[in-house]
Amino acid sequence: MIEITLEEFEKNFDEYMDRIESKKEQFIVRRPDGRAVIAMPAEELDQASAQMNDDEWYNSYNEHNDAS
Repeated sequence: MIEITLEEFEKNFDEYMDRIESKKEQFIVRRPDGRAVIAMPAEELDQASAQMNDDEWYNSYNEHNDAS
């Protein structure tokens, strides 16, 4: 997985979306404050989430400190 800045992602949005959609690439998009998200094809997220049980899925959305 390739890490890029949010600024780079926004500047070259169409190029990155094409790479994600057609080449199935995945990117870690790092924000200036250090937080990050993953940009990936939805069907790959579906496969990953299908391997999680209900507690793991719930915890992935609730066990973080983003709201702090």
